[in-house]
Amino acid sequence: MPAAVDAQPPVELVAAVILPPSTAPASERVGGLSGLARGAAGTSWIAVADDRDVPRWYSIRAALFGRALTVEPGAATRPQPPADGVVGPVLTDFEAVAFTPAGRLLIACEGDFVTGARRAAALLLYEPDGRYVGPVALPEKFLPAPEGAPERGLRDNHGFEGLTLGVDGTRGWAVSEGPLYQDGEPADFARGAVARLVQLLPSGDSYRTARELVYPIDPVGAIPGMPPGAVVVDQTPSELTTLDDGRLLSMERAFVRDEATGWWANVIRIFEVSTEGADDVSGVESLARLPAARPVRKRVLIDLADIAPRLPARLARLENFEAMAPGPRLPDGRPTLLLASDDNFSDGQVTAFVLLALR
Repeated sequence: MPAAVDAQPPVELVAAVILPPSTAPASERVGGLSGLARGAAGTSWIAVADDRDVPRWYSIRAALFGRALTVEPGAATRPQPPADGVVGPVLTDFEAVAFTPAGRLLIACEGDFVTGARRAAALLLYEPDGRYVGPVALPEKFLPAPEGAPERGLRDNHGFEGLTLGVDGTRGWAVSEGPLYQDGEPADFARGAVARLVQLLPSGDSYRTARELVYPIDPVGAIPGMPPGAVVVDQTPSELTTLDDGRLLSMERAFVRDEATGWWANVIRIFEVSTEGADDVSGVESLARLPAARPVRKRVLIDLADIAPRLPARLARLENFEAMAPGPRLPDGRPTLLLASDDNFSDGQVTAFVLLALR
């Protein structure tokens, strides 16, 4: 007798909601949501905005009534800039956030190489009220080279994009948005790339980096209806989160566009990641010189294209989903994932939240 086939999908769409356009001043507008973390009580979340001019975060309350999701953003918190010269006198571009066991926020700050200031990417600790605590020291290989020297470290707009401190908040991971300069080129349609998945361990009141693992970024591949002139604008890991059962998840997003026709598409996939058996490359300056390093293993948990037809019409081609955290448990006990999109502060995009149920 053949074995029974389990036809239940591993992920189910529960609900989706699109926030109405904000009428707040630009410096307080709810948008640019690029990182999401669930609070200890499980009833509120913190979302960071990747505004390079006015970095900030919001408290978020989300609740499920039947299959209707409600999302209520709170007031903006503007943090103090670091006083120790870690990223210069101005904060730029928050991309990810996690809660520590002490209730502090660990935030990935992407830095800024565009304005000429060459502010390095950083991992920074904050009190929830915005008071600055201190940095997590990063290995030199991640930092920009002195002016005039060959490029090294995290590329501009490719700093630590994903961050999680795990179930108990005592150990976690951060992932770079793309390869370091010395590790190779970013991914495109035909070529994959490698990012670094960096382990974070407690060190006094802060954290330290430990192992570094190779995180493979798959090539985008062909997309249905794609014009021949389309190019990959971005193809990167954008978020990490840890489920209550300890599973590590990553979100990868790609934006593909054809300037000539105006055609565009978002590709959003969520992976289950296993670090078992991966080689520690923390002592390797350039992954280009170590092509045989064993990477982490990934398997697709869900491609959001599979549920796009059941999302609100405005999300039929998805959105720039960048944030992900455990959501509220369903009445039947199933865990959920709460996703949030980054509208890039553009009138042509929206801030959306999607709730997925997991098996």
